[in-house]
Amino acid sequence: MAFRDFPKIDKASVNSDKSDTAVLGILSQANGFICRRDVPDKGCDLDAELIIAGTNASNWRFGIQLKSVEQLTLVADGTMISYAFETSRLGYLLNRPIGSGMVVIYDVQNGQLYYDYAEKIYMRLIRERQSDDWLDNDSVNIHFPIINSLNDATAKHIHEKFTDNFKKASLILASQGPRYDYPAIPLQETQFDLNNPENVTKLLLEFGFSLMRTHDINLLYGLIITIPSATIDQHPELMVMAAVVYGEVGKRYDSEHYIHKLTRRGKIPNEHRQLIGFTHLKNQLALNQMDIPEFIQAAKLLRKDALTLQNEVLLDLNIIFYELLVPKFYHLLPEGIHERIKETFEKIQQLKTDDQGKRLLEVWNAENLASLIGYYRLKQLNQLAIQRAMGMKNKSSELVRESNMLADLQQELYTGLERLYNIGKDTEDKLLQAYSVVVRSRYVLTQELDLISQMPILSDVRFHNETMFINSIALCLSATDVFREFNYHETAYQCLCYGLELINVSRSFYHYADQFSLDHLNHIKSQMEASRDVQVYEMLIPELLARIERENKENIERPMFVVKNLDDEQIKNMAYNFSEALSLPKEYLTNIIAELKGYRTFYQRCNNNYEIIEAPKHPRLELSYRQPTKFIIRDKVTGISSLPVQNVDAFLNSWGI
Repeated sequence: MAFRDFPKIDKASVNSDKSDTAVLGILSQANGFICRRDVPDKGCDLDAELIIAGTNASNWRFGIQLKSVEQLTLVADGTMISYAFETSRLGYLLNRPIGSGMVVIYDVQNGQLYYDYAEKIYMRLIRERQSDDWLDNDSVNIHFPIINSLNDATAKHIHEKFTDNFKKASLILASQGPRYDYPAIPLQETQFDLNNPENVTKLLLEFGFSLMRTHDINLLYGLIITIPSATIDQHPELMVMAAVVYGEVGKRYDSEHYIHKLTRRGKIPNEHRQLIGFTHLKNQLALNQMDIPEFIQAAKLLRKDALTLQNEVLLDLNIIFYELLVPKFYHLLPEGIHERIKETFEKIQQLKTDDQGKRLLEVWNAENLASLIGYYRLKQLNQLAIQRAMGMKNKSSELVRESNMLADLQQELYTGLERLYNIGKDTEDKLLQAYSVVVRSRYVLTQELDLISQMPILSDVRFHNETMFINSIALCLSATDVFREFNYHETAYQCLCYGLELINVSRSFYHYADQFSLDHLNHIKSQMEASRDVQVYEMLIPELLARIERENKENIERPMFVVKNLDDEQIKNMAYNFSEALSLPKEYLTNIIAELKGYRTFYQRCNNNYEIIEAPKHPRLELSYRQPTKFIIRDKVTGISSLPVQNVDAFLNSWGI
């Protein structure tokens, strides 16, 4: 440039200045931020410090990378912004304390700002790319939602998120720092010594309910047990925390101890009244002080007065879960329960809570979906067994339709659980991974129980191969270890029992080879039963295999003996299931029900000295129930047989039985 030439202000410089001004106007001191340009710029454009308690500069800082674009590039039907971003810049943001930061894009054309968190961008890339190969590239196309508009309203949420992140980091440092001779200053103004019960009490009173909302039960339990009972008794808030946390880790009697004290003294804070009421219900159920129908009824009463959407969702999850446990075999499900499960998934997404909390709720609702699928699966297996027993080679149209529906539901379940497991893996959320595994393990176990109950007629049916099955067991046992690590002893115990059951299936039924130590696992089970208020789990598989062997033998000697203890509703639904499996005309249903009731009457009133035989029917299956079934009753002692009779009850009366 010559002496009289001036430096030129190019378009990029103008746009950069506009973007800086726009961001600084939003992330301002008025909104709780102190923003500075990061000079020299080595990976961040701006350094943002949080103002806490309205006026205090906290030195809690995070980096912001700011980009200006002339025109946004939109993908995913216009819902996501796409931008080629330097991978080194993303890594630099995530290497800041608490592993977080922000990327902000300024749309020059419209004067709009958009943002996303660095860790969310990273996790989204991991899910999208299915590998970490992109880490070696100079740049990568990042995506984030176009609804993430940076303005005064969202600045408040950003401030809350980073404040919460720094508080959690301080708590972690306070608890783990001393192990590494690291000076721990957990909460800025006050030094908390976690070995000092007075300091722990202050910490819980200030931040305990925040930890509870984010499901940090492990940390809460570790803190609460360091406080003397007399100190807890002085603070209703601590008593509420103790009641809930002890209940969640399986110490039901300790939980009830605090609930009783709170109730007797009339000290339950109004905002926690529902929480305590629900904890009390769960304790009563776990301690066999109420049955499942009583629990459902009481939970529905609580649900009517739910104060928040969060409470609604928690109660709905549990009500649906136990409603799915209530129906006996051949009883119908509660009306509309599938729609309620779907509605609960939708409500979870509407919650104004952290992502971790939402994901855990999704897992728990996935368990309800798994139970629903189990109901349809058992019905389908039963129909398939009926068809084979009756010599039908082709599936009925109804069975084909239900098979397709079941396959779609199962795919929905597996896809959802896999997604949540992978998110847990990407975010190092071991608890989310463990819950995803335990739901899948329980589903696999019930699937095997349903199949085994139809043996030997369905002996060729398989839901897995050997490698898949052994891997399911290994995952289940690894989830047990995670729950034990996090002090979720009740869930750990259940998970361990599922693993033991699956090992029994593997060895006793499929004769697979594995390296698991049953002696060691049973020893852990015994230890957990001795040290916790858990309801002792009795293994199902050994008894189930023995019962099936007995029933198969009995079915030869005493046909349809299974109906002896069925009620009228079960008889009706069994008849419907039978007619549906064989595609029989609906008008035959009355005769099928009468036949089943005839067998039931006989077995309820006759001992082994008598036998019941069906009189010959029409040889064509589709016509066999056009007329009512007739029976021949035989006295095995005298050898006397009756003529064919339709009314078993009247005939037995005539014989004085």
